[in-house]
Amino acid sequence: MEITKDDLNLNSEPARIDLRAEYTKGNDSDRTVFLTDEAKNKLEDYMEWRKGEKKKDGKPYDNTDKIFPFTKENAAEILENALKNANLDMRDNKTGRRKIHTHSTRKFFRSNCGLGDALTHAIMGHSEYLDNSYLRVDPDKAGKKFAKNMENLQVLEIQETSEGRLRETEINTLKASLKASGVSQDRIDEAFKNWAKTNEILDEMEIEDQVLMGLTSSPGVSGSPIDKIDLGTLSYDAFEDLKEKLLGLTSEKRESKQKVIQEEELEKYLDNGWKYVDQNNGGKVIVEKKQ
Repeated sequence: MEITKDDLNLNSEPARIDLRAEYTKGNDSDRTVFLTDEAKNKLEDYMEWRKGEKKKDGKPYDNTDKIFPFTKENAAEILENALKNANLDMRDNKTGRRKIHTHSTRKFFRSNCGLGDALTHAIMGHSEYLDNSYLRVDPDKAGKKFAKNMENLQVLEIQETSEGRLRETEINTLKASLKASGVSQDRIDEAFKNWAKTNEILDEMEIEDQVLMGLTSSPGVSGSPIDKIDLGTLSYDAFEDLKEKLLGLTSEKRESKQKVIQEEELEKYLDNGWKYVDQNNGGKVIVEKKQ
């Protein structure tokens, strides 16, 4: 709630906000966050609306450089009133707590952004990821990755959601859960290839497509094969079997392996299923992964 006009950069692609350390929880780390085009447009509409408007105390909004010149409590109240007016004031049956609240936006971002684990946690301000992330070292690179996935974070625009898009979201969520539990990308790819062979997916594809998707080895082909298949073309049974194969990775008994790595290598390891454990006195980082 403390950001000012000087913290905004709406002309960059994507638009961004520079969060100073004093704005953040614990006041210990500054970071850059990005805005979707939808959020940028709404923010510009709000900034235009507030010109000449006054707060309840009679003071003009433009007497302050703060973008949101009100408290967290005010923000929560504004959201609650909006939910009631839109008939979206849904409650959890067990706890009675609102399903939509200010903090749930973080969960929405984490579940839908489609970014790698390291960058996702860095944008969210988790310090153990932020210090070694290119979000701080190279925010332009981070911004490009965010821009490619920003449509996942649309809230107000109505889109026609295809079966393929729904399945893609489901698989991406499952992959993120597997990685969080220590399953490496290599094991996910291996399970996918085994599934493809079992379901005779290869028999239905041209050899060029097999190479392109990484189902058949070839020099110069990179990336995960599971990200290259059109999930919308799969039969219901084949898609359900794919999910079952991936879910089976969580029940495999695997021993944990630890490594001591350089700080600059942390992001690469996190994106490959390793977990941050600790940092030793020499400045090196200890990571762990189940084998």
